[in-house]
Amino acid sequence: MAPITEEISFRACSVPLLAHCLGNNLTIFVAPISFSFSHIHHLIEDRKRGISLSNAFASRVFQMLYTYLFGLYATYIFFQTG
Repeated sequence: MAPITEEISFRACSVPLLAHCLGNNLTIFVAPISFSFSHIHHLIEDRKRGISLSNAFASRVFQMLYTYLFGLYATYIFFQTG
């Protein structure tokens, strides 16, 4: 449930504000950046669980990448559906 509400609230709050300032096309690429960086805190949790820094960093960079790519798609759909 948390990922769905997190995604909906993020899109509903930040995308219209960014679109007002940047326009729709640029917002599609900018909005997912902050959303993907909002997941970097998991790096701390990984380290507390004993995962090496290099493995934790690699997994979080991968998570940020696919979160960004999903954000591109979700923001595009947001604009297409109004």
